[in-house]
Amino acid sequence: MKKSKFPLPPRYRIYLSLTVVMVIILFVNIFVTAAIINDKEIYEFSSYDWHYFIFFIISELLIGLLMFFFGTKAGKIMRQVDKQKDKQKYEQFKYAGVEPGDYDYVWFDFSGEERAKVLKQDDVFLLYVEAFDVRSEIWTSVNTVSCFDSIDAVKKSLFYDFDFYCDENALLDEHGDEMFRQ
Repeated sequence: MKKSKFPLPPRYRIYLSLTVVMVIILFVNIFVTAAIINDKEIYEFSSYDWHYFIFFIISELLIGLLMFFFGTKAGKIMRQVDKQKDKQKYEQFKYAGVEPGDYDYVWFDFSGEERAKVLKQDDVFLLYVEAFDVRSEIWTSVNTVSCFDSIDAVKKSLFYDFDFYCDENALLDEHGDEMFRQ
C-alpha cells in the first residue's frame, strides 16, 4: 500500500464518519417522526403529535449543528494538509529558473508566494517580481522590469508598490503586521 507524504490524521476520518452518521440520523429522524404521527397533516395534529413534532424540530436542529461542527473540523484538517502540500511545493520550486550568478539578490516574501529578483547593471538596479502558481508549478511575472538607482529604492518600492514583505525590507510587529525596515 502506498503511503502518502501527508497522511490525514485519524481525527479526520472520525470527524468525517461522524458527519456521515449525523446525515443518516437526520433522515432516519424524519421517517421515524412521520411513522409516529401517522403521516397526518398539521391541522390534524393532537397534543401528543405536537409534542413529537416539536421534539423532531429540536432534534433536527441539534443534529444539523453537530453535522456542521464535525464537517467544519474535518474541513479544517483538510485545509491544513493542503497548506502543508503547497508549502512543500513552494520549497521544491523556490529557485526554479534562477541559475547561480543570474541575479545579485533573490528575496522571498513572508507568505512564500512571491519572489523578487534584483539584478545590478552598471549603476541601475533591475527588479523582477514573480508569483508562484501552485497548480501549474511555475513562477509568473507580476510586473515588467522596474529600474531603480539604489538598493534602498528597490526595497521601498517592493514594500509600498508591490506589497512585498521580506526580511530585507520589512519587520513584523507583535500583531503580525508588516512595518517598513529603515
